[in-house]
Amino acid sequence: MLYWLGADDQSALEKLRDISIIFLSLLFLVSVLLMAALVGAVLWLVLTLRDKVIPIMESLNLTVNRIKETSDSVAANVVDTSQRVKNTTEFVTEEVAAPLIKAYGLAAQGRTWVKVVTGRTPKPEGSPLSRAFRKSE
Repeated sequence: MLYWLGADDQSALEKLRDISIIFLSLLFLVSVLLMAALVGAVLWLVLTLRDKVIPIMESLNLTVNRIKETSDSVAANVVDTSQRVKNTTEFVTEEVAAPLIKAYGLAAQGRTWVKVVTGRTPKPEGSPLSRAFRKSE
């Protein structure tokens, strides 16, 4: 259609030039419209980030700080509890187990002394426990 609009005295190159100028102008217009749409989309994204994502990030930061404070206090309680358990274990070892161990040691010494004085040796059958589990013959 554009080819027929040109004057009759124009050559084919002049008509082709005019058509290509019009085609390039239309392409430039389309590219400007696409760039405007792209700038609008980026602007919308920035505004959305500012309005929605940044408050979420601030809330997340506060939550992480609270969790950190809580875990610090829990860690301090764990250290305190483990120190108490250690102290209790040492107390039980020194005040309860050590005297019992000494008493059992003295009892074993007494049994050995009685065996030496009386000249009795253990029976060859073994202990009562080994006799209980021995097969009957």
